Amino acid sequence: MDIEARGEIYRLVRNAVAAGTSVIVVTSDFEELARVADRVLVLAHGRISGELRPPHIEASRITELVLSASARDRSGQSAQEMENSHR
Repeated sequence: MDIEARGEIYRLVRNAVAAGTSVIVVTSDFEELARVADRVLVLAHGRISGELRPPHIEASRITELVLSASARDRSGQSAQEMENSHR
């Protein structure tokens, strides 16, 4: 998608949000996501594995959540088990 089309899509998204509509954006561009989102959920295997809300929505934090979910998947541990093992 070219830059102009992307800009137009996000203009439409902002207008929908301003009108009270919830919008779900699916992207692997974490920089872009950090610019447009007011809530970020990371999904792994159909379940929420992490969440960010302002002021914590930053590309680096999104990356940390994604990598953490990936590590849990590889180890077979749940989020709670991983948290408990780091205490």
